Amino acid sequence: MYEDIGRNSPSIVLQTDITNLKKSEKELEQANLYNRSLIEASLDPLVTIGPDGKVTDANSATEKVTGYSKEKIIGSNFSYYFTEPEKADEGYKKVFKEGFVKDYPLEIQHKNGTKTPVLYNASVYKDKTGKIMGVFAAARDIMEYKKFMNALGESEKKYREIYEESFDGLFITSPDGKILDMNKKGIEMFGYESKEEILDLDLLKDVYDNPADRIRILKLVNKQGSAEYEVVVKKKNHEKMITHCSLTTIRKNGVITSYRGIIRDITQDKKAENEIIRAKEEWEDTFNAVPDLIVILDTNFTVRQANKAMADKFNITPEEMVGLTCHEVVHGINSTPTFCPFSKLLLDGQEHTSEIHEDNLGGDFIVSVSPLHDNNGKLIGVVHVARDITERKKIEIKIKKSLEEKEVLLREIHHRVKNNLQIIASLLNLQEINDNQCADNVLKESMGRVKTMATVHEKLYGSPSLSEINFREFIEKLVYDILYSYGKSMIKTNLIIEDINLNIDTTMPLGLIINELITNSVKYAFPNLNGTITIKLSSSHENIELTVADNGIGLSKDFNIADVDSLGLELVKNLVNQLEGNLKVNGTNGTEFKISFKEIQYKERL
Repeated sequence: MYEDIGRNSPSIVLQTDITNLKKSEKELEQANLYNRSLIEASLDPLVTIGPDGKVTDANSATEKVTGYSKEKIIGSNFSYYFTEPEKADEGYKKVFKEGFVKDYPLEIQHKNGTKTPVLYNASVYKDKTGKIMGVFAAARDIMEYKKFMNALGESEKKYREIYEESFDGLFITSPDGKILDMNKKGIEMFGYESKEEILDLDLLKDVYDNPADRIRILKLVNKQGSAEYEVVVKKKNHEKMITHCSLTTIRKNGVITSYRGIIRDITQDKKAENEIIRAKEEWEDTFNAVPDLIVILDTNFTVRQANKAMADKFNITPEEMVGLTCHEVVHGINSTPTFCPFSKLLLDGQEHTSEIHEDNLGGDFIVSVSPLHDNNGKLIGVVHVARDITERKKIEIKIKKSLEEKEVLLREIHHRVKNNLQIIASLLNLQEINDNQCADNVLKESMGRVKTMATVHEKLYGSPSLSEINFREFIEKLVYDILYSYGKSMIKTNLIIEDINLNIDTTMPLGLIINELITNSVKYAFPNLNGTITIKLSSSHENIELTVADNGIGLSKDFNIADVDSLGLELVKNLVNQLEGNLKVNGTNGTEFKISFKEIQYKERL
């Protein structure tokens, strides 16, 4: 307060200090400028709206999105700038009623016709008394967001199409073992008709053939994050299916929320694989069971595969033969011999067969080679097969020798038939018909001798060997025929004959001797038809002894074999001489003829 000293009357002057007020006003102005700068700098459209719905303020972003100037916008209706004015009014009213709205969708229409989708957040603002003065609204341009969401939708659509149309089964499962999702291929694979049937199936109970597999697989996947495996599962009809699966964990904040997997039915593949394995095993079993020596060689004569028979020849395993060259192993030389059929095949590409002798293989072999080609027809190797014919060669030699013997024997048979016919002629010439003999007896005795020779030939061609006869069988038949011929079958026989084979040169004279002695016994030894004829034949080393005896009336006291003049006994003496044997006769207690001799060795005749 100041006093006016320039006047006569007194006066009072009042003065207020407004420094702080001015300072506050300045700060408020600066704050308003700062806030305005923020509003103008915002990329989102910002407006204030009065209680009458008219715009009281707008920022530059609002001008940009509407195409109108701020002067045009301020004082105009807020709803004017939207494609759906009614919806804008409704939102405005909602703010006044509830105090705010959040993410209210509207679409601003530019004056050129373009549209911008936005989400509005708005709230009322009040004066100091709490009276609502208007609404502050901020819009967020969601054009790019909608593009992104549309693109995401398209992406999800494409993903779903790929997911559903995949040739493999795709699935999502929960950590507790429930199926959350599965595509059409998976549903079809398990034999279900709709997704509803398969959702919430229990993997342990309804899917895994062996529940322990699920536990084992989850441990692996949880540890590694993903895994591939083969597992047997059950279809709707409980049929088993072999599958190949891959499983990956889906995590959120480090916690497994689900598993995503791919499943493929490999049942038929496994069957085919097993068939191939079985076929290969069968082929290898057959390959190793073949007694022929087999090797597969490349064009450098290197063994690529060998069967067991081939490896056994060298006392090694088939695996140990692989990598060796055939000429080193088989022939023991550094290069393939010219006689090897493989060498010929390399020249003309054709199959070849050769007969070779190989000491390292232990004998004679027939070797055949067949070419092996790749898919382009290029010669890449050969199948080499060797068949051991060593024993066959020995048999061939025996057969050749036997054929030669048969040829000699045929010539001998012709000679013997000629001799036998000559013998028959001589016997008939020697047989004299006198008053004491009738023609019937003469013919019968001659027929007996001829039949004896015929029996020899009969046994000869029925024998496994054309040069030897089983003598016991021969004697049995001969004695039976004589007794039957003379009607004396009541006479007993005692045959003690060793089971031996004699050649025809020995059998023929021996048979005629037995014929003569048995015939004599039948005719003269048993007047009352009671008695026994005994024939013994035994051998010791090279010596053979024949005894023909009967227990009949015996011989006269003055009997002397050297002085006999009967045709039969004369024939016996001559035949014993032919056998180069010794003859002894005993007439006591019946009659006994004992002949000792050696088997006549075969002599080739022309």
